[in-house]
Amino acid sequence: MTTPEQARLAIIKHFLGLWTETPVIVQGEHGEPDNTQAWVEFGVIQENERPLTIIGGGGHGQALQQGYAYAKIYTPYDSGIEESDRLTDLAEAIFKDVTVADTDIRFKRVYSREQGVQGGNTFLVLMRAEFDFFEIFVEAS
Repeated sequence: MTTPEQARLAIIKHFLGLWTETPVIVQGEHGEPDNTQAWVEFGVIQENERPLTIIGGGGHGQALQQGYAYAKIYTPYDSGIEESDRLTDLAEAIFKDVTVADTDIRFKRVYSREQGVQGGNTFLVLMRAEFDFFEIFVEAS
């Protein structure tokens, strides 16, 4: 049984366990990026909760949880598009066709989009990896 918070933490752990290329600032944490080198902002957004089934009596149910993990990949403007492409390919590979270990979190679709120059000195690519998982719940009486 995966709760939304367990899913968020498992996805963050999955990414941090495999990403070794640059410093990472996780959504909600404080950190000052060094714009003279590549770095990543990483986060998890859960979009909705849809009850699917009532299982037996007593308010037991199952909900399909959906959302996406994102990596905002910043590279110094003068490092060239090849560095952005390389880091984007690595980030995508972490999630493409993956089920996170010891969970039922499945990544379904991974894509990236160039966002261009930010603040005059960094180039941004946004990678997004859509996921879903089933949460089993018991409604409070």
